[in-house]
Amino acid sequence: MRKVAVRLFQFLVAFFFTTAVFVWYGGVSLLALALWLELAHLLGGSFLAGLIGGALAGGVVYWLARQPQIGEVFVQVGADLARMGFATVRRLEEGLASS
Repeated sequence: MRKVAVRLFQFLVAFFFTTAVFVWYGGVSLLALALWLELAHLLGGSFLAGLIGGALAGGVVYWLARQPQIGEVFVQVGADLARMGFATVRRLEEGLASS
């Protein structure tokens, strides 16, 4: 019974960290779209406001893309989350094997 409980907990931990990685990458990826939407609403909500908001959001994304090592930091945070999840699952496996 204990082995089943540990395996279930390992699955839940792996699922949580996988979900956290997906939320991290998805949230950062949708940041430009959210900026565009908010700027379009702020500027009045018309088609022209959407074009201006899109141009401003594109400018911000272009500026961020030109920053040195921003992509590496973005990937590193996601990789650290994944490594932390795998290390937790491995510790649970070692604890199960020792008992």
